[in-house]
Amino acid sequence: QGVAGMKVGGRRQLTIPPELGYGSRGAGGVIKGNETLIFIVDLIDVN
Repeated sequence: QGVAGMKVGGRRQLTIPPELGYGSRGAGGVIKGNETLIFIVDLIDVN
C-alpha cells in the first residue's frame, strides 16, 4: 500500500500501526509490543 504510485527518486514516510506490524508480541527483543513502526522509504530503481 505505502509504495504504490511511487516514482523512482521518490521518498515516503510509512507509519505502520501495531495492528499491522508486530502487535502485542513485538520482535526479537528490539521492537517492543504495541509499538508504531516508522520507515523512511527511498525508491531507487524499479526492475
